[in-house]
Amino acid sequence: MFTIISITAIAFLSLILLIFLQQRRTAQALAISQESEKRLRTVINKMQVGVLLVNSQTEILLCNQAASTLLGLTEHQLLSKTTADPDWQVIREDGTPYPSQNRPVQQAITTRQLVQDVVMGFYNPTIRDWVWLLVNAEPQLTADGCVEQIICTFNDITERKRAEVARKKSESAALCTATLLQTVVTNAPIIVYALDKDGVITLSEGKGLEAVGRKPGQTVGQRVFDLSHDEPDRVENIRCVLAGTDKKWLWQLGDLVYETRATPIRDRNGQVTGLIAVATDITERQVAENALARLNEELENLVKERTAELEQKNWLLQVEMQKRSSAQEILERYKLFAEHTRDVIVFFQPDGQIIEVNQAAVKTYGYERCELLHLNIQDLRASQTLTLLPEQIEQANPESSLFTTTHRRSDGSTFPVEVSSQGTVIGNQKVFLKIIRDITQRKSFKDAHQQSEERFRATFEQAAVGIAHVGLDGRWLLVNQKLCDLLEYKRPEVLRLNFWDITHSDDLAEHLQLLSQLRAGLIPYYSLEQRYISASGSAIWINLTVSLGRSQMGKPSYFIFVLEDITAAKTAAMLRQRTESALQESEAKFRNFVENANDVIYSLNLQGVFSYVSPNWPDILGHDVQEVEGQLFIPFVHPDDVPACMDFFQTVITTGKKHSGVEYRIKHKDGTWRWHKSSGSVSRDALGNVLYFIGICRDITARKLAESALRQSEERFRQLAENIHEVFWIASPTNDQFFYVSPAYEAIWNCSCEQLYENPKLWLEAIHAEDRSQVLAVVESDQQDGYEHQYRIVKPDGSVRWIRDRAFPIRNELGEVYRFAGVAEDITDQKRAEEQVQFLHSITKAIFESQDFETALGVALQKVCEVTGWDLGEAWIPHPDGSVLECRTWYNPQSGLEEFIKASEEFKFTPGFGLPGRVWDSKQPEWRRDVSMEQSNIYPRCQLAGEFGLKAALGIPIVVEDSVLAILVFYMFEAHEQDEQLIEVICASTELGLFMQRKRVEDEVRTELKKEKELSELKSRFISMASHEFRTPLCTILSSADLLELYGKKWSEDKKTEHLQRIQSAVERMSQLLDDVLLIGKAEAGKLEFQPAPMNLDKFCADLVEELQQGKSSSQHTITFVKRGHYTTTLMDEKLLRHILSNLISNAIKYSLPSNNIYFEVNCQEEEAIFIIKDSGIGIPKEDQQRLFESFHRAKNVG
Repeated sequence: MFTIISITAIAFLSLILLIFLQQRRTAQALAISQESEKRLRTVINKMQVGVLLVNSQTEILLCNQAASTLLGLTEHQLLSKTTADPDWQVIREDGTPYPSQNRPVQQAITTRQLVQDVVMGFYNPTIRDWVWLLVNAEPQLTADGCVEQIICTFNDITERKRAEVARKKSESAALCTATLLQTVVTNAPIIVYALDKDGVITLSEGKGLEAVGRKPGQTVGQRVFDLSHDEPDRVENIRCVLAGTDKKWLWQLGDLVYETRATPIRDRNGQVTGLIAVATDITERQVAENALARLNEELENLVKERTAELEQKNWLLQVEMQKRSSAQEILERYKLFAEHTRDVIVFFQPDGQIIEVNQAAVKTYGYERCELLHLNIQDLRASQTLTLLPEQIEQANPESSLFTTTHRRSDGSTFPVEVSSQGTVIGNQKVFLKIIRDITQRKSFKDAHQQSEERFRATFEQAAVGIAHVGLDGRWLLVNQKLCDLLEYKRPEVLRLNFWDITHSDDLAEHLQLLSQLRAGLIPYYSLEQRYISASGSAIWINLTVSLGRSQMGKPSYFIFVLEDITAAKTAAMLRQRTESALQESEAKFRNFVENANDVIYSLNLQGVFSYVSPNWPDILGHDVQEVEGQLFIPFVHPDDVPACMDFFQTVITTGKKHSGVEYRIKHKDGTWRWHKSSGSVSRDALGNVLYFIGICRDITARKLAESALRQSEERFRQLAENIHEVFWIASPTNDQFFYVSPAYEAIWNCSCEQLYENPKLWLEAIHAEDRSQVLAVVESDQQDGYEHQYRIVKPDGSVRWIRDRAFPIRNELGEVYRFAGVAEDITDQKRAEEQVQFLHSITKAIFESQDFETALGVALQKVCEVTGWDLGEAWIPHPDGSVLECRTWYNPQSGLEEFIKASEEFKFTPGFGLPGRVWDSKQPEWRRDVSMEQSNIYPRCQLAGEFGLKAALGIPIVVEDSVLAILVFYMFEAHEQDEQLIEVICASTELGLFMQRKRVEDEVRTELKKEKELSELKSRFISMASHEFRTPLCTILSSADLLELYGKKWSEDKKTEHLQRIQSAVERMSQLLDDVLLIGKAEAGKLEFQPAPMNLDKFCADLVEELQQGKSSSQHTITFVKRGHYTTTLMDEKLLRHILSNLISNAIKYSLPSNNIYFEVNCQEEEAIFIIKDSGIGIPKEDQQRLFESFHRAKNVG
């Protein structure tokens, strides 16, 4: 019933021993002492606990019978030994020898503190076997804190130790399995998670979590429905699995796509208790499936990119010429630098071939320059550093790297170097630059300094006396561990003190006086005995020797203290005088210890009634002592554990021997059950009769919970391994032994796991012959960081599957790889998708680059035949009237089929007639195994095909928006059954119809783009013109308004009127400009209305000239109006004509010098009127005359 923790019982025995010693030393009560000694010795000898009484010199003064039995020596032999005797064979729990200075008794003497629960193994010469003991050592101190004697007690825990070893082996095996599975899950790029029936996440593992920004275990305890509220499809799938159905679905996480497979977890009764799911990254496969769709967009962008490329080439060429000129100058400077620097400069290619070196390289390595240019960079490295070279080159590829290594000269000698490495591109060639510096002198100096420092540190730290450097201000600057142990301070605590902080006040004056003389140079050193106060407050007698440390300039820098502990010699007499007082204090201390022990001590009478429980029962189990004492123990024990407890109780009472190891549940006062482990023995009277049962118990609830958690973890990982579709495996580094293979192996390899366990070579034999050597090379290489490779396997039915295999190293305690754990998955579908995408990309690109529709058809025929193995291809195109199919294009890589092609061109197929006609009519592919064997109504050219050896045929339609653009027909010389996968690939390739249709509208698109560009330019010119034309009147308005505001009160009315008229003229100009813009806008939009009406053209022109001549802008110009021909009433739109002529005459005035004449002529003929306006102004440049009628265009000479 309770764990073996005998410290409290041992303390009770120790108390008895101390009383016994006290009685022995009392001469006045000799007779009583003898009788008491006899009784106490009898009690001690009957106890199952071994007891030793040891003095401060580790000599054994007293032992009981249990100690003799456990140690295999007689009492006489024991009393002649010390606990530090080198003849003892003592080991630690890990099997290593137990040094005498670290044993409990020696530790108790050194630390002056209780040493408890130390597990030690003793070799028992009597039984010739090891005995495991739980040892406690309690020092008895004098009044001044010195150790007088030690009470050492120990229990036999051999049986418990053996049970623990067996349990640890079992737990280690279980933990190893769990750890190996955990290693696979943690390193594989998958996400593994488990849910309980309420959707709470109980497991979240896998390296794939890193890609989605999460850490393993981050979401454990959260409800998956709370995390996926915006993913209704995923929530629905999870609910289906929790209802008992296996499910598979796609899960989108940002740019990543995961394929999730989930399986319900059931208890023994078949009830669903949760689910376990594995999400595998299928982004690459998804990307492959989406690649064709993206190609459409890429090809559309390609048209735009080509236009941009042509515009940039000229500019890039000019920039390149400037760069080359600058680069030549820079190259000359770098050449001068490289040849005069002391560092070695080496350029080499990615394969390590040296292509350039400087003169320093020739001097350093002892080679001629021509010899160096024929070497590889590996030839300059010491052999032991070659394995690091690939990694160092890889690090230098994206960015520069700095490292040290060892190089070799031409004479074979080696020397240390510091290397700066950087990858770069020169002239479209990838090269690496290394700058190498010889660091032989620096390294030699560093090594010598380090060795000197290590020797000083070892001497300082391993000295048998305390050594310290003390500053001139009294602070401890540097101390060794011996000094810290002596003063009972930790090193940081000492360094925060001054030496007088721990010097006894009675001894400080003398010390300071001597220290002053030493510093003044009156004495070379001094020694004295004084007391230091330890961290515990006790006084320690020290023999102190002090000398002076000086700087390189000879000035005092610090003091050197050497401390030797002489406390034992000083306090020996005092210890003897205070023995009686120490015994009394020890009795009180042990009584207090018994009352405050952590484990429960109890006793039962022979009927199983509690007669005593220790005072800590209420703290541990909640009941008051009065509630327990006098009660049967059975009501406190769990009903399922009562039989085991009764057997344990009866066994101890019946045999009278000590027993331990029973585990049971005991009820806490709060109603919960707590696991305890108990040991028991009996107490006897003088006649040997059993009086009562004595037990000690320990709470092991935490350990039980940990064991339960470990079992649950192992069960979860077992379910994971057995329910995912990837193969988990654990094997030796060379794969010559498999320790574990998950059941998915049988589904993929079609071979049982037991067969693989019996014959590991089955794994290698299943690999495709072409891939076997490559796989063996990877497995047999030194893969310290794991490996990943892809290979094919041949299943027993002859089918071939692609496998991706990833392995992760598992290391032992020494860091050595002793196993590999891995994940193997079937990637056949992914491989097929990649091949299909590659094929589709090539054919799409070729079609896009074709000039016309028929050329594109020829390219399609050629690509399909080359990739899929067809021997002949033909293309049938519907006639423009849609009545028949005509053969337009062929692809014939074979010779001898020209007559078949010529004859076929004479055929015409209507809808539903012949292979092309049926495909045309159904818009679906059609496969014929052997057309030469078909009836003529099925294949009209059957006789012709038989003459030329054509057999298998396949017809594929090219359909765009439910319209057939062409029919592709392929032939081969062998009969062949229908291949759905081949049909699927070819059908996907015939999506070229979309590109053909796009080619037909390319011209229309280019035309529209040209119009859009012109419209954009028109808008730009309008904005430029408007901003220019509006700026002048706006400036006039602003200027006149400002002047009126500032000087209006001072000006005369005429002056004010002049500026107001300027503003009015500017407003009229702006109004006219707006009318012009609105008019042009209506014209561009097609909304300008033409409203002709009868008008007198002569009067209209005369009025217009008079109106313009009176305007402000024309006051300095003369408008000469000339009319020719016969004027009659005309039919014109007066408003539009006024607008046109006003603009022309106004421009002539605007761009003519003052006093220049404007000539305006109207020439009326029979059916037309010709208006001529001339000026002698700046004119229109010749290059702008072609754009005279473009809206908003301004000549370059008007700004």
